[in-house]
This record gives sequence, C-alpha cells and structure tokens, in this order.
Amino acid sequence: MVKRIETIIIARLFRHVFVLFLLLAIIGQLPVQMNHGQFGQVSAQVISQNIHRDEQRPLPHVSAAFGNKIEEVLIFIQPANPDSALNPGKAIALLSALEADRSQLNAYELVLLYQYFGYAYLAQENYARAADYFNRALAQSPHLPVAMEAQILLVLGQVYLVDDKPRQALNTMQRWTEYIDDMHPDQWALFAKIYYKLGDNDDALVNITEAIDAQLDNKKIPAESWYLLQHSLYVEKEDYKNGLVSLKKLVGYYPKARYWKSLSHIYGELKRDEESLAALEICYQLGGLTTEKELLNLSYLLMEENAPYKAAKVLRKGLYVDRIIAPDPNNLMLLAESLRLAKNSKESLVEYEKAAKNSRDPELILRLASAYYDNGKFKEASRTARTALKAPRLKRVDHANFVVGQAELAQNNFDEALTFFEAASKDLRSEASAKEWITYVEREKMKTSTTSATALPVRQ
Repeated sequence: MVKRIETIIIARLFRHVFVLFLLLAIIGQLPVQMNHGQFGQVSAQVISQNIHRDEQRPLPHVSAAFGNKIEEVLIFIQPANPDSALNPGKAIALLSALEADRSQLNAYELVLLYQYFGYAYLAQENYARAADYFNRALAQSPHLPVAMEAQILLVLGQVYLVDDKPRQALNTMQRWTEYIDDMHPDQWALFAKIYYKLGDNDDALVNITEAIDAQLDNKKIPAESWYLLQHSLYVEKEDYKNGLVSLKKLVGYYPKARYWKSLSHIYGELKRDEESLAALEICYQLGGLTTEKELLNLSYLLMEENAPYKAAKVLRKGLYVDRIIAPDPNNLMLLAESLRLAKNSKESLVEYEKAAKNSRDPELILRLASAYYDNGKFKEASRTARTALKAPRLKRVDHANFVVGQAELAQNNFDEALTFFEAASKDLRSEASAKEWITYVEREKMKTSTTSATALPVRQ
C-alpha cells in the first residue's frame, strides 16, 4: 500500500515541480528539415555512474496505523478527483501531528514522513521548507530504497534551481548521477540549465546539445526551452552560424513571431539581407512588430528592396488601422513617397497634402508640388513650387524651378516656363537638361496652329 502511495504522489508532485522549473529556470527571448548532427559531435560532461546498482537495503516494515494516516494526508495533496484543489496546508497539519510522535516511528517511516512534508511544502511553493524536509529524508539513508533516494535527489535538485540556488542544485544532481544507469534527455537539459545559472556557458551548451540530440534520436521533438537555451548560448559566443541552426529549428517546431524576429536579426549579422527581410516580413504577418520604430524600420527596408507597395501597406495599417505610427509630417511623407514609387499618384497626393499641411519645410512643400504635377494639377504645382522657392533652406532650387517651368509649360504659359527653365540652367547640375527644355519651349512658342512632332525632353 505504501509503495502505491509513493508512486502516486511522486508522479503528481514531480510533474508539478517540473512545470515550475520550466517556467522559472530559463531567463530569457518556413519549417526547415535538418539533421541534428549539424551541431557537431559532442559528449555531455555529465555521465551516469551508478555505484549503488547492487546495493541491498533491508528496510523495516511500515505499520498499518502509519499507512492509514499517510492515506489521509494524500487526500489533500493527491485528491482522487484530479479536478479537486490541493490543500497542502491541511496535509502539513496532519503530518505535523505525526511528527510530534516521531519517537514512535522507525527509520523508514521517518523517511516517508519527511518526504511527504517536502511534497506538501513544494505544493505551497515554499521551496526552502521543501528542501529542508527532503534533506531530512535523505539524512535517514540507508534506511530507504535506493530508487526512492535517487528520486528525492532529483526533485531536490530542481527545488534548489527554482529557488535560485544553482550551486546546491549542481551538487545535489551530481550526487543523483551515482544512483542511475542512464541519463534521459530532460535530465541533460536540467544540468544545462543549472550550468547556465552558474554562468558556466560551455558546460551548459554541451549538455543542452546532448539533450536535444538524444531527444531527436528518440524520434521526439525537443522542448522549446531547450532550443531557446541552445540558441542564446551560441549567440553569446557570437557563433551565429550554429545559432541560426537552432533558431531555424525553433521557427520550424514553434513558429512564434518573436523567433522570426530573432531569425531576421541573425540573418542580418550574417549579412544575408534578403533572408533577413523575409524573416522580418513573416514576423510582421504574425503580429510580432508592435512599435512605431519596428514598423518604420520594416517600411524603410522594403523600400530599399524596391517593394514600395508592401511598404505602403505596412505604413497605412500602422497609421490608420492600428494607430501605432504617429501621423506626423515625416511619417506621412514616407507613406506618400512609398505610394508614389508604387505608381499610385492619386493616393500619394492625398498623403503629401496631409504631410505638408501647416508645414514650413521647403523640401516637403516641393515634394507636394511634384505630386500636384503628377496628378495634372498644374496651377497648384506652380503655386506650391513657388512657395518652396521663397524658403531660404531649400537644397535644390533648380528642382523647384523645373517644377514651375514644367507646370507653366503644361498651361502653355511659354514665357513663364522659359523664365524658370533659364533659372534652373544656372545650376551646373541641371544646365544641360534645362537648355533642352528651353529649346523645346521656344519651338512650341513659335508654333501657330499645327502640333509639333518634336519629342518632349525627359522630365526632370
């Protein structure tokens, strides 16, 4: 009966502590088929060395009275209905009553008493008291089964890790290896996380890689936290090539937005810009870009890669749907420019007008003038470009003169057009082109009723 009790409570509460361990022990951040051997051949530092394999331990019997009381304890830490809430406080009260008469208990009964105390405090997440009672149970050795001693050591090692005592965790787990024949993948992972907490990244990397390889050998998918730890360790070593391998596994098995963002970063470190942008786009599609800076960065990258339509979609959604991007002149101008490059001059003009509203930036005003011209609004183009020319900070006066000249020419205002093309020709950067336009305007001016077949010069 007691053996059955031990089996039930160890299974239930071991799962409980392992979940806590997974949550707290790691401090952190197109499916690809790969062979786990890509990480290279490694040998885990930790090995099993069962020195207790043939040890025989005669144990005293557990009395029926003690067994009945333990059964009552289990009602509160292992209820028959799995949906029932635990009540470790009640279990501790019952165990305390047994402890008051501990002089009447034999050595094995003391082991069981302290062990269940440990599990009850563990259920309360009182790790210090849990560790104390597990140690009391271990202190009764050799008056407990070898397998039970190994199990208590394994749980105690994890308790120390969750309680941020990695040195005690390592010492305990090293004792545990003396009781086992084989290491399992999750146990190598446990050692890896202990070494990581101790700052021993080399041993952490060796052991987490062994855990991953062993799990793959078992035809199972390694835990997400294992790949995360392996990836972070490679990145800390600036080994981006191997970090990329583990990150590809993460996005293949656990395709979360944040892993695609990390993948984009790693590709960037490796100067693989197209793949970096592709990964960042997937991250965006999965909702992983949530700040203005991130969205603007993606937009700039898309425009650099000659994908202005995609950039415009990102900007428009960020500005008007999600309202993450501030509708300031710079951001509105970026949207307008992306729309212009995407050959959507009508919508581009709308955004330029919003951006230039109440603005005194001559560069922005000049862009608005060009947008008016592209949309056939020649009067507005001429007027707006003249406004830009009045600003003292305009960088390319020649460009503004061109816009006015072209806008006036489109309205057959030949003299006005000549005036501004001549002004543009005074800038050496535009002299040749401006003279072509002057020649063309003069020919057009001389025409009477017949349309000239002369080709228009290329517009600046």
